[in-house]
Amino acid sequence: MNDTSEDRKTLFVTGASRGIGHATARTFLDRGLRIITCLREDTPPECGRDPYWTCHIPTNLGDADSLANFIEAANEELGDGPLHGLINNAVMSPKTPYKECLGCLNG
Repeated sequence: MNDTSEDRKTLFVTGASRGIGHATARTFLDRGLRIITCLREDTPPECGRDPYWTCHIPTNLGDADSLANFIEAANEELGDGPLHGLINNAVMSPKTPYKECLGCLNG
């Protein structure tokens, strides 16, 4: 596979900060894909240390303005190139005022 960014396939991964989302992005990155990630926070430190991590766009997918900003930034990043895939791993989980996750019984 030619390693120029023009020849690489592009994949969006939402919710890529940790766990399954991060492992998924890492797997496809290791296979030579150009990865664009989003999550509510800035780029996780482990992603920023990787010189081949393509792009991260901080986004709250539950907020209309944030989503509009994501679409604009993602289209700018893609330019005239195609998007080859989307892995929508983002979830919304209700939290207590102390940022604890609520489960199915108390959420």
